[in-house]
Amino acid sequence: MLFAGGKLSIRFLKKEGIIFAAGVLCGFFIRTLMAKSDASVNHQSQSSEDDNSLENYILSMKKQIEDWGKQSDSGQNNQKELAPECFMKVPEIIQYAGYPFELHTVMTSDGYNLGLHRIPHGKDEAEDKKLTQKPVVLLQHGLLADSANWVSNGRNDSLAFLLADYGLDVWLGNVRGNTYSRSHVKLDPNVDEKFWRYSWQQFSEIDLPAMVDYIIEKTGNKKIYYIGHSQGTLIMFARLAEDPDFNEKIHLFIGLGPVFNLKGIKSPIKYLAQFYNTLEMGQWMMGGAELLPNSEAGKWLGTKLHNFIEGNPDVKIHGENMLLNIAGFSPRRYCRDRLPVYISHIPAGTSIQNIIHFAQMIWHNETRKYRFDTEESNIEKYGSAVPPGYDLGAIKTPIALYWGSDDWFADSEDVLSILPRLKTLVKTKELKDWDHLEFLYGSEAADTLYTELAEVIKDFEIEFQNYESRHVDL
Repeated sequence: MLFAGGKLSIRFLKKEGIIFAAGVLCGFFIRTLMAKSDASVNHQSQSSEDDNSLENYILSMKKQIEDWGKQSDSGQNNQKELAPECFMKVPEIIQYAGYPFELHTVMTSDGYNLGLHRIPHGKDEAEDKKLTQKPVVLLQHGLLADSANWVSNGRNDSLAFLLADYGLDVWLGNVRGNTYSRSHVKLDPNVDEKFWRYSWQQFSEIDLPAMVDYIIEKTGNKKIYYIGHSQGTLIMFARLAEDPDFNEKIHLFIGLGPVFNLKGIKSPIKYLAQFYNTLEMGQWMMGGAELLPNSEAGKWLGTKLHNFIEGNPDVKIHGENMLLNIAGFSPRRYCRDRLPVYISHIPAGTSIQNIIHFAQMIWHNETRKYRFDTEESNIEKYGSAVPPGYDLGAIKTPIALYWGSDDWFADSEDVLSILPRLKTLVKTKELKDWDHLEFLYGSEAADTLYTELAEVIKDFEIEFQNYESRHVDL
């Protein structure tokens, strides 16, 4: 029966092959992560006689997961009530917090439907001000994330809510392939491998301009403010560097945990860079593939692990979530009661090609467009055997950058290395001991950073309005 179905059989074999390959790579990655994690996380791995046996390791992990599920289901771990946002989508989270919400869909030039989430005004804003034109800010998430990043810390400590209450028209972006952008005019993400043939290069060249143009048209604002985190900064750097006209659409680019160079990256993801050719071969077999989507199974496991950890303080908390491990995080600095919310919404999925692109940046120690597997393919696509890079010196938009001294992904030295290339910096600030995700989930972020960001935008808006007024008078 297996070989009697023609294309269906071939597809089945390809799927089985990629699942097997992904399993082996993930097994290696988890083992490497446990062995190589930075000492600053105070991770003390427990070895055993069978530690070097991949088979025994996988069986052991499987048993632990099964035991965790049984224990938390039976109530043996003094379960704490989980935040209701664990089981909500972003629109529900926004409305649950008491804020207005609008859902918008943007179709890209190549047929992807992107979900845009809008908070048009603050929770307690006066009726006569709700319909007035406001300064607009677009918040753009990072790798393996979605718009939930900006609302997961609760109504009093989330950046999106604070900016809305500050009088801004807040838009939350979602790039192709994540939880809120899994739609295409022709391609089915569950069937068509071509759906997943993209990397952050397409986010920068297609998705980002589509979202910005839509917002400008919808609101009537000539320019918008932009706050990006991690990958959200990378795609803005790239777009501004190669598109002079796009610079005219952005008042101010604020980068949190900015990523462009990855030479000093400490994240365990760097150990995958040496395998990017292997991943490319797997992608070639598949024609494209999805990585780490947000699923109901993932939500279930995340909440079960949280309950188990709450009842077992000796368990290392960084074992909860792959993205948290990749980014490097200090849970003592987060809102602990919100941890299950974070886990329920990340990872939110991306393509293997996107991960390969990041691996290329690490392996070749440079930031260029996607490098195809043959010189002929690169020549056909770019006109050269080596993909083109990005000239940061061409950026005209004002830039403010914030980074953490304990960031595994946006290493301080990497951030400092790009500053001389940026001619329009208006503010730079290193936050002591902050990690990569503290910009989203930090318990002190609202008081120490978010208010400052709102004030920076306010000052720029006053200056812009004064300029517009002088221009009209002339």
